[in-house]
Amino acid sequence: AGQLQRATPQEDEEYSYSRDKMEERTRCLEALLPWMEARGCQNLERLDVRIGKELGVFLRDGGRGVMPKDDVIVEVPEEAWLSVPLEVEDPELDLAWKLLEERWKGDASEFAPCAAWLWCWPSLAHPMFWEEEEVDLLSVSRPASSAVREMRARTERRVQQLVSRAR
Repeated sequence: AGQLQRATPQEDEEYSYSRDKMEERTRCLEALLPWMEARGCQNLERLDVRIGKELGVFLRDGGRGVMPKDDVIVEVPEEAWLSVPLEVEDPELDLAWKLLEERWKGDASEFAPCAAWLWCWPSLAHPMFWEEEEVDLLSVSRPASSAVREMRARTERRVQQLVSRAR
């Protein structure tokens, strides 16, 4: 599996304001790799998993800097997929619902480490969380502005649909 690197105490001190969140992410990350390995994921040794200041999963590229075309980073077999049929009306909505169901199952879910890992990360970069003033900055590019506004509207509809399903 990928190699874990722990942050130095000094790096940890720099991030003490979010120590609880960092500890949660660390637990999630430490559970994710064995879960992936148990489901037959291959090439996990190519991953550089860092805990601390640079928490996350990075590619261990041996200093090459650029991945050759068609290079396989990690192979993820179907046993590790959280998926829904693509033939449904809104596969993205169904996938979001399935992820919520797995999250609600908690440790009883076969996808618990994966769901927990995804839940550890804020989605504040998503345009649905942008202030209207931030969206307005895109008005210089009609295609970008239109795309972001449509994404926000589509996301709001999906959130409402998910809330309705949950009731």
